[in-house]
Amino acid sequence: MKTCPYCKEQVQDEAVKCRYCQSVLDGQQSSVLINRDRHVVYVVDNDLVRFGKFSLSVLAVFLVVGATLYGYNLEKSVEKVVAIQKDIDVASNALKTSQLELQKAQSTVNALRTEVEIVLANAKTILQEIDKQGKMAVAGAAFVMSLSKKQQDVAIQVKSAEPDKARSSGKYWAAGAIIRIAFIGGTAEQRKMVERTAPEWTKNTSLSFVFTSSLEESDVRVAFDPHRGSWSYLGTDALGLPKMAPTINLAWTKKNYILHEFGHVMGLIEELQNPDADIQWNVDLLRSSLTGPPNNWSEEMIQARILRKATREEIGEYRKFDRYSVMAMSLPASYTGGQEIPAGTELSASDKELISRIYPRK
Repeated sequence: MKTCPYCKEQVQDEAVKCRYCQSVLDGQQSSVLINRDRHVVYVVDNDLVRFGKFSLSVLAVFLVVGATLYGYNLEKSVEKVVAIQKDIDVASNALKTSQLELQKAQSTVNALRTEVEIVLANAKTILQEIDKQGKMAVAGAAFVMSLSKKQQDVAIQVKSAEPDKARSSGKYWAAGAIIRIAFIGGTAEQRKMVERTAPEWTKNTSLSFVFTSSLEESDVRVAFDPHRGSWSYLGTDALGLPKMAPTINLAWTKKNYILHEFGHVMGLIEELQNPDADIQWNVDLLRSSLTGPPNNWSEEMIQARILRKATREEIGEYRKFDRYSVMAMSLPASYTGGQEIPAGTELSASDKELISRIYPRK
C-alpha cells in the first residue's frame, strides 16, 4: 500500500490513479483532473484545511484578546476625553474672562486716549494763547500814545489853568491831585474790574481816583474797544485830549493789563525804556512780530515805543531796571538776547516804592 500524495488516502502500490481523488499517480502533481465528462474537479488538501482551521483559531484568539484590550483602552480613552473636555471648558472660561478684561482694558485705553486728546487740545490752546498773549504784550502793553503839537499846547494851557491838577513841568500829576475817571462804553463787569483794580496805584500816595459818569468833568476816560489794543496817554498828557475822546483803551481787562495801563496814567514809562535797562534786543524778531498783521507798526513806532530809552529830563530820578515790574512786558529770551523778562501781574516792591516816592503823602 502507498499513500496518495494528494488526498493522503491509502491506495494499492500498483495503482496508477487514486480511487479517492482521481489523481494520476505517475509523479506529476496536479490539483485539477479533467474527467471524461470534461468537468473540472478542485482538490483541497487536508493539510491546507487543517492549517486554515488553525489560523482561524489563532485569529479568533487575537480578536478576543484585541477586543478585550480595545475595550480597556476605550475606557481609558473616554476618561482622557472627559479630562480633556474639562480642560477645554476651563480654558474656554479663562478665554471668556480674558476677553472681558481685554474689553475693559480697551475701554480704559479709549478713555485715556480721549483724555490725552483733550489734554493735548488744551495744551495746544494754551500754547496758542501764550503766543497770542506774547504778541499782545508786545503790541498792546508797550503802547504809549503821543500827543500831537496841537494837543501838547492844549495840555500846557490846562496845566497852567489848574495848578493843583498837574505839575508845571514833566508829565506827573500834582501832589494831592484828584483824578476824575469816566468810562466810554464797556460792560458793567469791565467797569467794576477797573474800579477794583486801578486804585491799587494810589495806596500810600497823595493821589486819589474818583469815578464819575460825566465825561465833561473827567480827566481820564477809559474805553474798551477790543480792536484797538491796550494803550494809554502818559500822565498829564491826558489833559490835552477832547472831553469826549478816550485817554486809555483796554482791549483786555485782565488785572495785569489794567495795572500796566494805569501805571502810564500815573506817569510811569515802559520799564523796557528805563535808562538803566540793559537789553540786547533781537531787533529782527521784534520787527517781524510787529511790522506784520495784526500790529502793522512802522519802524518809527517800534523805535519810539520800545527801543528808545527815556531821558533823565523826562522821568527825573527813577529806579533801577525791574524785570518783575508790572510796567515791564513779559518777553521770552528769544526777544531779549537771552535775558528773559517775566514781568509781573501785581505791583512789585519797586513799583510801590517808586510811585510813593513820586507822589508822597502830605
